[in-house]
Order: sequence, then C-alpha cells, then structure tokens
Amino acid sequence: MTILSALFAGVSGLDSYANALSVLSNNIANVNTTGFKSSRAEFADILSQSLSGASGSSQIGRGVFLSEVTNVFTQGSFETTSSATDLAIDGDGFFIVNKGTGNYYARAGRFILDKDGKLANPEGFFLRGYALDPTTGIISSALQDINIGSASASPQATTEVNIASNLDSTSTVKNTAGYATSSAAVTDGFIFTSGFTITTGTNDVIRWDDGDGATRAASITTAGGLTSAQISTGAEVAAAIKAALEATNDGAQAADTYTVSYSPTTGKFTIANDAGNVGTIVLHWEDAATTAESALAFNSVSSGNIAPGSSDVSDSVVNDANALIIFNDGSDRRANLLVNGGLTANTVYTGDQVATAIKTAIEATNGGGDLYTVSYDENTQKFTITNNNGNTNPITLKWSNNGSGARTTLGFNASDTALAVNSSDTSDNTVAFNVISGVNDQFALTVDGTSSAADITIAAGTYTTTSLATEMQNKIRADAAFSGKTIEVNYGVTVPKRFTIKSDTTGTSSTLTVTPDATQDFLQSINMGSGGTSTAILYQGNTIDRFNPITSSNFSTSITGYDSLGNPHTLSVYFRKDSNNTWSWSALVDGGDITGGTTGINEEEAKGQLTFTSDGALNTESTTSSIFNFSGGATQGQVIALDFGTSLVTDAGTTGLDGTTQFAGVSSTISQSQDGFSAGQLQSVGIDDDGIITGLFTNGQTQSLAQVALARFASVEGLNAAGGNRFSETQASGQPIVGVPDTGGRGTIASNALELSNVDLASEFVTLIKTQQAFQANARVISTTDSLLTELVNLKR
Repeated sequence: MTILSALFAGVSGLDSYANALSVLSNNIANVNTTGFKSSRAEFADILSQSLSGASGSSQIGRGVFLSEVTNVFTQGSFETTSSATDLAIDGDGFFIVNKGTGNYYARAGRFILDKDGKLANPEGFFLRGYALDPTTGIISSALQDINIGSASASPQATTEVNIASNLDSTSTVKNTAGYATSSAAVTDGFIFTSGFTITTGTNDVIRWDDGDGATRAASITTAGGLTSAQISTGAEVAAAIKAALEATNDGAQAADTYTVSYSPTTGKFTIANDAGNVGTIVLHWEDAATTAESALAFNSVSSGNIAPGSSDVSDSVVNDANALIIFNDGSDRRANLLVNGGLTANTVYTGDQVATAIKTAIEATNGGGDLYTVSYDENTQKFTITNNNGNTNPITLKWSNNGSGARTTLGFNASDTALAVNSSDTSDNTVAFNVISGVNDQFALTVDGTSSAADITIAAGTYTTTSLATEMQNKIRADAAFSGKTIEVNYGVTVPKRFTIKSDTTGTSSTLTVTPDATQDFLQSINMGSGGTSTAILYQGNTIDRFNPITSSNFSTSITGYDSLGNPHTLSVYFRKDSNNTWSWSALVDGGDITGGTTGINEEEAKGQLTFTSDGALNTESTTSSIFNFSGGATQGQVIALDFGTSLVTDAGTTGLDGTTQFAGVSSTISQSQDGFSAGQLQSVGIDDDGIITGLFTNGQTQSLAQVALARFASVEGLNAAGGNRFSETQASGQPIVGVPDTGGRGTIASNALELSNVDLASEFVTLIKTQQAFQANARVISTTDSLLTELVNLKR
C-alpha cells in the first residue's frame, strides 16, 4: 500500500538528517581545533517506485539517504604564536608526520622539540623533512624525522684580525735599551761532581825519595799529566800520582814501578811500592814544600815509608768534591749522590731530582731496609731529610765530617744531626745554584763589539738566586773592557724566575752578546743559552719589549682570537713610534696560552711595521712574522693575518683612510674584528617560508639544519580522517607527491603561526536550522501517515 511507502520515506528522512546533524555538530565542536577541516553532508534520493497508468509510466520517490560526507579543505585563518616551531601552511599541502607506524598527513602545525631533539606534535608524531648540509646547503634526498637537538656549531680558528685605530702623530719616539733574559724560568740548578781540582803551583807537589836519600819533587800536573785547575776523578788523580812518581824516579831505582788507586767507597788513596822494587820509598808529607798532602788526605805529621810490596793509605777521608754524604745508622757509612744516587757528574739538576738522589743513595748504603723521605721546597730553597716512621735505627747525618762534601751544596751547617725515627732535619741555609770551578763557572760577554779580555769567571760556591746575580754583575763590571757601560744583572726583577743581563747600549748597531764558554758553560745553569749558543740582543730603537710592553710602546689594543679547538686567546697588539710617520707593531699573547710558554710572561707571536703619508694616511703595512702556537692541543703554526686597513702602496688603496690613520689626537681604537669563533650550542631556531630550519648558536653563528617537507594529493577529498588532526592516504586520494615548500604547487610555510579551523559558524548555524526543519518535517510526515493508518483501521467499525 502506498501509504506505507510514505511512512518509510519519512523514516529515511529522519535517519539521514540525524546523521547530517552529527556532521554539523562535529564541525561546531571543532570550531577551535587547529588545522581542522570541516565536513559537509551530501544527500541522495532512494530508487523510486514506478507506476503504470493510462497516461504512461509514473515514479514515486522512496525517501532519502546520506550518500557522502565530504571534507572541505578551504584555507583556514592564521593565529600568531610566540613559538618559532608553530607552523602553518599557506596554500596546498600537508605536513608529514610519523610515529613508526607509517606516514600520516596533517594541516595542524603545533610542534615542539622532544627530549631527543626531534620536532614532534602533541600526539608524539615526528615531523618529517630533509637534512641540510650546513656548509654546502645541499639537502639530502632521504625523507627522515627532523632532529635538530644534537646540532652544534664547530669552532673556527681565527685567520684574520682587522684593526682600525688612530695613532697620535704627536707621540714621542721610543728608544729603550733591551736586555738578554733567561730563555726559560729558573727554579734551581744543582751540579755534583766526584773528583779533585789539582792546580799547578798550588796543591800539585809531592816531596819524596826512593831510599837513596835524594829528595825529589813529583808534580801531579807537570810530571803526572793531570790538567791544572780542572776537576779530575779519583782514578785520574791516582794515575797521575803513579806517573809523577815513576817519571821523577832515577838512579838505581829508575825502573821501579808503583801502584796507586782510589776507592770511592772509602774515599782514600792507596800508594803501593810494587813487589820486586829495589828500595823503600819515603813520602815526605811533612816537608813544607809538599803541597798535595791535604788534597790527597795524607797527614803532614809523619812521612810514609813504604817498603817493596807494601803500601800507604790516606789517613783521612778525602773531601771528594760535593757528592758525598757521610752518615751513621749504627756504623759509619758513605752515600755518594753519583755512585749510589744515580746522578751524572757535571749535569744540572733540579731540587726535586737531587732530593730523589739523596733518598736513593742513603737507602742503598744504610745496611738495612730502613726508608727515608727527602724533599725540596722551591719556595724556601731548602732540603728536608726524614727518618720514616717504622724504621729500625736512628740516623746521624755527619755534616761535621770534612769528607761530607755535599753539606754546603745542600745548605746544611757543619754539625752532626741525629734523627730519631719519625723525625726530620731541614737545610740550615738557602741554596739554589752550585758553581764548580772548571765545570760551570765561565762565560763570555760582548757589548757593542767589545769583548771581555777573557772569559768571565764566577767564583766557585753555592749561591742563592739573588747572590748569584750580584756575583755576575760584580764580575762583569770589574772587566776593564766594559768601562763606562752600565751593565746590570738581576733575578726576578724584570721577569719572574729569570736572570737578566742588561746594558745601557742603544742605537741601530748596538748589541749585547752573551756566549757560553765551550767547556765551562755557566749559562746552562741559568737557562741563558748553552752548548755554544749565543744570546744576542740587537738594539734598534724600535723593539717592543715583550717583558715591558707598556713602557716600550705608545699605544695598545686587545682583541680575542680563537685557536683550532675554539679556545679564546687574548691578542694584545702594541704600537711603537719609531720615527716620524713610521710605527712598529707587535702582537703579544700570555705565555700560558703558548706552547712552551710561562704564564705571566708575554710571548711575541706576530710583528710588523706601518708607515703613513704626511697627510696621516696609511701608506704601507708589513708583517715580519705571524705564527701562533697556541697550547692545549690546538693546531700549531696557526697563521693570523693582521690587517690595519687598505694601505695606499701595499693594498693599492685609494685614500688610505679606511683603517688605521696617523692624525694629531689621542690614540684610540675605532673598530676591530676577527673571523674566528668558539664552539656553540643550539640556542634557538627560526623557520623561513621555504621550510628551512635555521639554528642560532651560543657563539653567535647561524646554520641551516633541515627543511620541512610537504605532501600534495591529486584528490584531497579522498583522504581518510585518521583522528588527531591527521589524515591517511587512500586509493581515492592517490599517492602523496612529496617535496619542499613553494614548489610543485605546494604552499609556503608560516612560522610563529597556526592554521585555525575552517569551520564557518554562521553557515553551520544556517545549515543547522535547515536540517532541524527537515527533520521536523519528516517527523510530521510520519505522524500524518500514522493518522491516515488510524483512519484506515477505523473503517472496519
């Protein structure tokens, strides 16, 4: 019956408009959802019913159904935000996001950096794009999650420094004398030797006879062949005694031979009249003409009568230079710093090295397992010897024994010091340098081409740094060759922990040359040249003194440069007026920043000269050297060019006034720059219209890090809404066409912005009214049909 069809048509209307109401309510619910795209309900009629009549065929509709819900991808408005990673697409395209389960597509662009440095949306989906090479700007072809959290800016070593200054043309020309300074910081310089100094005419004569009553004079130097005034070993002295005795023997005993030896253990000489010899020899130690008895440690109160096959031994221990320590740990013992301590004769040692040798020597000779602690304090310049806790015996340091030659060198007084277990003894006197005749006591000096008459000889002895400087100065000034010259020697006054020899010589050809003696190198002890190397200072009146740069220059400025590791270093550039229109410059760096340098001592790493025209324009600029050897593992030999402007001659400039000038007025720095920088960490990011993400780093540098990718579809209406403001591709949408923004029809990127929902509330409310009316009308159809059916049933009554 047709009336029933009307009933079902009304029902289809209710169902369809109820679904349409859901579409409308979803749109209205997402009116503030970022990047939301509204939907539109599409209706279609249900296949109609055909009727046949006299006038032909007629059709009656059977109702309506919701044929499709269509996404509306119109552009939404933009909302400005404070976050650079909030993105909006102006035009066609979708952001590509992924969470490991495949790509999704979204217009919502709210992204933040997650804990791993990836850009992710609130649902944890990562934004996809392309990596960018920060150096070449080339993008990779592989689509990947954008990760910028690990980005860092590598350091760049300084290669160029630009300085624009005005140098006061009225400045006074500088002309200050220079000086020769120790090449390295001086701490201490101990030298030890095990030997004897026999000097002709002083202590070289032995008076003796070979039993025939004829007194003979045997010179250990003249007849024995020992070099006068040089330190010789005990074995060398013993050989010289033998040679001297045999050379001066004559008569019936001329063929007699003798055996002479020296024991470094006992510190005594032994003279033997060989078996088979003819006569008994008599050593006249008591003879006033005998001068060698003390040097050889024989007593002068009696003669030594030695029959063939017999021998005579020194009556006391020889003062064997300065390497011997005599001590008692239950019995008398001898500890030699060379033989037992491991030191080498005539070699310069630090206090710490000597302390170690003392410990080694007395532990090696103490007759037991006792251990000792020995230290040297560089500040007080004293040694401390400690008898360790847990040792068995006390130890007595027998400094009163003349044979204990190390006493003076180590700063102890001539008295015995008994050390109980767990007690110590410290040097009584300050010590630093040990000057030994014939080993390290001579050097040469030349001033303005005039040399000392002979090598300058420093008196043998143990010195403090101050007393040694005084001794040097006195000996230099006493030389007649330097009469009228003011020559000063000091320690730590001009430069900390260094010796300085200074002359008042000035002028373009004046020189001060310090040269070590080839065999008796005193300068090695104070680090002022050694092994035949001269220390020469040329005074030309334009030298900026690195030790006193302020007083030897007219003006200075400083700038920070960077090494290959990005470490900052202060470059202090000093300017010195040499003459009218001519200036020298020098770039100094603290020695603590330079390989091999000393903190607090400037090192000159670059220098050159500037000249100006009579109008004050920069005429020429030159660089003599510019090699920086920064410490701390940085690349050595770093070349830094210092540029002072576009000079007229050197740079073919037009005015010479764009950089450094020379006008009357206070010297000042106008501008300066350099091209290096330290390593930097990511501080903030910016994103441009093309989706290129640029990082700003803590070192002030910027780098392009990545580029956002966008996807287009042939049919955006065919995309499937996946929830969370995401869409997924379908067969109806076609595959995504991926590329960079503003290419291939894709839109551009707006940073600090979000695309709002494209829902138009006015339109939605109008549609809502229409849908409501349609729903109500269909409900009336059902109620009307119900009334008709009721009337139909009532026909039976």
